[in-house]
Amino acid sequence: VKPPTQAHCLKGHTGRITGVIIISDISPNDNDKTSPSPVPNHDQQHKARQQNINLPGINCAVLSGPSTHTHVTEVSFTVVTSSTDCTAKVWTVKGGLCECAHTLRGHSQLIPAGGLALSPNGRLLATCSGDGTIRTWRVDTWACVDLLPWAESGAVNLLRFTPAGLAPQGGSLLVSAHIHLGRREGRMLLWDVERERPEEAPLRAYYKQLPSNKLPFKDKIEAFDICINPDGDVLLAFAGSAGMFGVVELASCITLFTKESEHIVQEQNNYASDLPKSHYRYNQAPRGSVTSIVFSHSGELLATAGLDNSIKIWDSDTGDLKHTFIGHKDNIKSLIFTDNDRNVVSVSLDYTIRCWNVCSIDNNELKA
Repeated sequence: VKPPTQAHCLKGHTGRITGVIIISDISPNDNDKTSPSPVPNHDQQHKARQQNINLPGINCAVLSGPSTHTHVTEVSFTVVTSSTDCTAKVWTVKGGLCECAHTLRGHSQLIPAGGLALSPNGRLLATCSGDGTIRTWRVDTWACVDLLPWAESGAVNLLRFTPAGLAPQGGSLLVSAHIHLGRREGRMLLWDVERERPEEAPLRAYYKQLPSNKLPFKDKIEAFDICINPDGDVLLAFAGSAGMFGVVELASCITLFTKESEHIVQEQNNYASDLPKSHYRYNQAPRGSVTSIVFSHSGELLATAGLDNSIKIWDSDTGDLKHTFIGHKDNIKSLIFTDNDRNVVSVSLDYTIRCWNVCSIDNNELKA
């Protein structure tokens, strides 16, 4: 297999890269400078994933790493990068040439991993920061549309757009996850950022909150995912550092199920020589912390990973446990289902990537 070659190296950030979004065909032709793509239909939204969006004119991948630059091996893309230097940069890659076209400034603290989100119609980019603010930007001009200062909810650590249809005017809602360090509690808010004429009606408050009495987030929200299930309902799965995770039907905010203590790290001798390095971080976080959560493309299954280095597959409607996968020797950082939902791919700090066959067993534990 011929190894990939580096086409461009985008340098300019003064801090660590925390996220990358690749947008193709912002202008389908030289005479069309309007929106990047039509609004996707239900089936297209159903297949869209934040990790690998495949819609007309939009291709998105969210990555993170320790370096201060990122490599792009494709051409004719617009690339948006976020960084710990508090900025996002817009890069144009056309005809073998690459340049930084815009620097999106305004945040006073870093943009975290998970702090970039692209709307399903490709018209808005959202950024968030530890300064407690969210900013939305028009993709055609890169002008800031909304500044959502909601510092009372704490630092914003994750963003994700819902599929179209949940907002009052039929558009998408923006979901934000917050952590209030003083109160040690998490919060999730929904924002109507795709309303008409936003410049004439700036947002003064969030559209809806996932109520704390129904979703008692006890600590930082580590991850969340959104999907459309076979019944057409929009589901949100959340996972927290205190070990709680669950699924909510977004239109009604009804909680389908919640679970706790499913990824508990067993007590071990701290001086054992064969422990992974991340074990010594367990004392700094709850022993049941869930580190990753993701829906299958069909919305029927839910995968979670935790500090116990295991992966569990659940029925997303009932919360019934279907599979448990064991094999990683260190913290699992990311999960994703393959396109046919037959496999789950996991990425771990043990320097391995593993592919697990979801269809090979039922109600069993599989060890690699």
